[in-house]
Parts: sequence; C-alpha cells; structure tokens
Amino acid sequence: MSELSLREQNLKIVDTMLEKGLAGDFEALKQYVDPDFLCVEPDGLPYRGSYRGFEGYLGLFKALMGTFDELRFDRLGIVADDKSVWTRVELHGRAKNGETFSMQVAEIWDIRNGRVFKITPFYYDTKTLTEICERPRKAKAAS
Repeated sequence: MSELSLREQNLKIVDTMLEKGLAGDFEALKQYVDPDFLCVEPDGLPYRGSYRGFEGYLGLFKALMGTFDELRFDRLGIVADDKSVWTRVELHGRAKNGETFSMQVAEIWDIRNGRVFKITPFYYDTKTLTEICERPRKAKAAS
C-alpha cells in the first residue's frame, strides 16, 4: 500500500477536524492542532476575536455553540496542496433566537508537520449573520 501524499494527508486532517469538531469529539482533535494555532474571526461577527492554541480552538467551538443552536454545512468544494487546504461550504444554522440562515463560507487551513496552525475564514455576509443573531426571539403565536 502506498503512503498518502502530503496533499492527501492535509485533506484527511481537515476532514477529520470538521467531522470530529461538529460531533463534539475534541479529544480526538488534539493531535491535529498546532500549539501556535490561530484563527481570527472577523470583527463583524458575534464570536469575533483571536483564538489561539488548542484552548483557543476549543474556545472557538464554545463561542459558535453559544451563538447557534444548530450548525451544519454542505461542502461545495475543497482544494489542497502540500501546505494548505481551501474549503468552500454552505453553512446552515439556527441562532439562539430561532432565526435560521444559510451562507457561503470559505476557509484557508494552513498546515505544517501534520497540524493545523492557522484557519482564515471568509464569510459571504458577516453583517447579515450578526443581525440575524442579534434579533430578539420571536414570540410564539397563540393557538
């Protein structure tokens, strides 16, 4: 059996991180997160900020789960080379107030020595996403 190319290894790392992260299996991800990990979420988002190291990676997921009741994605495309993986997804979710959304997001995952050290996200519309999340919960209609 032939060894996986660096490109194939990088794709497998990102696939595993997405799958295990959304499933909440964070212990399985420790081996893939570089100690110097960095993800900077845009200022226009409710979970804006810099997330560093494995604790930062966990903090990012906590921030996402604190903002959304549901979050899933449909993969639209993925491209990889020996240093990075580029993903494009349709993100679907439901904010804590019950509002739902769908939006395209692209991310660049930079990888070195088998570990992700940086994720750079690009959201289609951070303003609308934040407005959806900040709206008050709709009152339920009386029956």
